[in-house]
Amino acid sequence: MDSPILKTENLSKRYGNRWAVSGLDLEVPRGQVYGFLGPNGAGKTTSIRMMLGLIAPTSGKAEINGININSNPINALSHVGAMVETPAFYGYLTGRENLQLLGRISGGIDNKRVDEVLSLVGLFERGGDRVKGYSQGMRQRLGLGQALLAKPAVIVLDEPTNGLDPSGMLEVRRLIKDLAAKEGITVFISSHLLHEVQAICGRVAIINEGKLVAEGLVEELLKSELIKLDIKVSDKNRAMDVLREYDPKPSGGNGDITLNMESDRIPEVNRLLVESGVDVFALVPREESLEKFFLELTGYASGDRGAS
Repeated sequence: MDSPILKTENLSKRYGNRWAVSGLDLEVPRGQVYGFLGPNGAGKTTSIRMMLGLIAPTSGKAEINGININSNPINALSHVGAMVETPAFYGYLTGRENLQLLGRISGGIDNKRVDEVLSLVGLFERGGDRVKGYSQGMRQRLGLGQALLAKPAVIVLDEPTNGLDPSGMLEVRRLIKDLAAKEGITVFISSHLLHEVQAICGRVAIINEGKLVAEGLVEELLKSELIKLDIKVSDKNRAMDVLREYDPKPSGGNGDITLNMESDRIPEVNRLLVESGVDVFALVPREESLEKFFLELTGYASGDRGAS
């Protein structure tokens, strides 16, 4: 199916005279890791609550798998799993027992599915251990397991690596990418860690002051006509004279030269330097970061905790 798994049309929420979310239009493709970003108070959490039917929109609508969340919430939510920040479990029960209990509450989830989920999140061997002995990373993975129990088409994660050490963050990131790549599950992530989003998300949406300000493939959003190119050469002065054809004011420092130029002209620069008798040791284009792009759009610091 090519239709989006999650879609919003003119989704809006007003509190008094203030619009927390205004005219949000999103289409989340199937089988991707999709990032949802915005500074503190931008409307992310309000948007997610409307998407999951936890609050009613003032106007507009949200659909999950083509089903309107407000007019048919039970059917719509049958396609969704969710984990919000640190999941809560019974510490005196084992990981397997916690999932079995949740499966009975949800209905129709047998012990075979519980074991399948434990394997998916890498906890099958530790499923018989009490949760009180789990690390924070293991608890997060068990939370992902909970979200996966009913075989959802999409899972919504709010700050999935919150409170984890670097090793735990890496584990959860790998798991999220595998769920999309190997299981075909769409993962919708709200996060304030922009480098994390850039590492695992194929597409992102950025909202600011309740409005969508950017949406698309990460690499497309970060493309620019001009890039910064760092060059290491044998004869810096000679090289700078040659390179003024490309950049009238090439900058230099610590043995490097930096140009602002079009990326498709890099081979031409290399060839010109060599033909001019300058040895080229390295040509290194600087990658644009999602954090820089985010700050340029919103003017906020990146320490968003997702509150709205």
